Amino acid sequence: MFLNQGVNNGAPSWPNRICSGVLGNAGPSMWFNTSCFVAPPPNTFGNSQRGVLYGPGQSNFDLSFVKNTTVTERTKLEFRLDAFNIFNTPFFGFPNPNIGSPTAGQITSTNTDMRDLQFSLKVTF
Repeated sequence: MFLNQGVNNGAPSWPNRICSGVLGNAGPSMWFNTSCFVAPPPNTFGNSQRGVLYGPGQSNFDLSFVKNTTVTERTKLEFRLDAFNIFNTPFFGFPNPNIGSPTAGQITSTNTDMRDLQFSLKVTF
């Protein structure tokens, strides 16, 4: 959390925290209450600490199916399907911490790709 425009001779500054900033119904369009963070008086440091607000959590489910088949006594096939993020849950990035920015408090990106499928065939002889 920091100010978009510094009040200490143009240097980046920490804002003053006047309330908790946590929203009960937070979502990507507004993750925290930006009105709880204001610029401190000139040539002073703000009272907000690092890590006072948390980003969104993540849950991930992966799944694999494997089918082994014997072709001959010495030759075997293994067919495999791997599904990563099987429920296609978005992994939202962190909210914009720049107080004074038009997108402050908003989540505008994701951290990873969505669902991934991978097929493979292995021949052992």
